[in-house]
Amino acid sequence: MLQIKELRTQLGISQESLSEVLDVSQQTISKYENHRRVPDLQMLIRLADFFHVTLDEIAGRTFSFPEAELSDESFLESTVDVSDLSQESRKKLADYIDLLRRSEHLAQIEKKGKQGTPPKKTAPLSSFR
Repeated sequence: MLQIKELRTQLGISQESLSEVLDVSQQTISKYENHRRVPDLQMLIRLADFFHVTLDEIAGRTFSFPEAELSDESFLESTVDVSDLSQESRKKLADYIDLLRRSEHLAQIEKKGKQGTPPKKTAPLSSFR
């Protein structure tokens, strides 16, 4: 099942805000979230780009590979002493950093929208490898 609602609420944004960024109606976002309509591939790519996730994550397919979990946690361990934190707390801290990054991205998009800059259009599928 698509994770659009989960990702949107995690960022704390409304359906209306997301619809404005994606240049679709609020009703379309609602239909995506309630599984009454399936976004086409181009929209799925735009959603993944917006939320900074993979298409697998949008589709609710998550995988846990030990070598793929190095990004934020390794960065934290190399820059901040987290030795007194449990593994679960370290994971929560890394997740929080990811959430902050996504929020910053959203703020940048909203700022551009207020300055009259049109929303970023995705490249046509032919430009992807």
